[in-house]
Amino acid sequence: MKRFIAKISLLFIPLIIWYGIFLAFEPNNYFNISKEERRSVSSALPVKKMRKINWNNYECLLLGDSRAAGIDEDVIEDITGKKYYNLAFGGCSLQEEIDLFWWAVKQQSFDKVVFMASFWTISTAYNGDRIKYVEKVAADPIQYLLAGQYHIETVKTILHILKNKDENKNYTPEERKENKKYYADAIIYPLAENFEINYNAIKKIKDISDFCAENGIEFNIFIPPIDESIWEYVIKPLNLTLELDKYKSELSMFCKVYDMEYENVRGFLESDFADGFHLNGSTNINHEAVSDNSVLISFLRELFMVENKISRVWMNGNLVQSQNNNY
Repeated sequence: MKRFIAKISLLFIPLIIWYGIFLAFEPNNYFNISKEERRSVSSALPVKKMRKINWNNYECLLLGDSRAAGIDEDVIEDITGKKYYNLAFGGCSLQEEIDLFWWAVKQQSFDKVVFMASFWTISTAYNGDRIKYVEKVAADPIQYLLAGQYHIETVKTILHILKNKDENKNYTPEERKENKKYYADAIIYPLAENFEINYNAIKKIKDISDFCAENGIEFNIFIPPIDESIWEYVIKPLNLTLELDKYKSELSMFCKVYDMEYENVRGFLESDFADGFHLNGSTNINHEAVSDNSVLISFLRELFMVENKISRVWMNGNLVQSQNNNY
């Protein structure tokens, strides 16, 4: 019998070794084992960020998509003097931002909320709805340990480390222009072609605004800048300019909207954008990234309303401050 048990035990050795590797490299740092930042090369879900609230106390909340997901919380604190919980993640829809807000306010109290929106996420065509699943995973360690997708992510992370791949390729102006045209034509245009303002989402955002007003929480909406290629290849061909103004007007009926989503956004050049939506370096905005990047610093100061030199401002359905009178 002892010999049988010993043989059976041998079968578990590979499993034990693998789970040791998994805990050392899984990109979400689910159990807070590593004090160093772990970056996933594949995950598009905010498991890691939802787990962080178990070990940190915050004053303010940031919600958004990939354009805010890579901002280090230490950088935000340096700029604002406040401890922000950055719950933004790549591919986040408005419905997912809404769900994350209601989840977050059940975990902690906040003094201020910055809620990101854009013409991309305000459309009914962009309708991701994954947070209820992520909530379960973030709350259940067993489910996380058994879920195959996180083991696959761990393998990809290990391979990425072994390859030591340099992702900061410098493109020529011609290559960058072609890349942006492809991004606009192949990725953005097909969804924007079916653009329709998501009034149901706007109603839910109003519910959030009302909740914040009732509980003494400052609530603002921020709309990030987009590259001129999106105007040239998507917005103008589809005649969406008035629709963009319309959704901003609707949102501003119940809160202040800070808007950098306008054509020829002041202070930003074509060369400042990596693609149609993302600024150079915005995937990982740490202290090193902002040390000599005035564009990222300007973006962050506008995003967190430290200054208002570039954003247009909408209130009560109207554009009350344009980019032409910010100085």
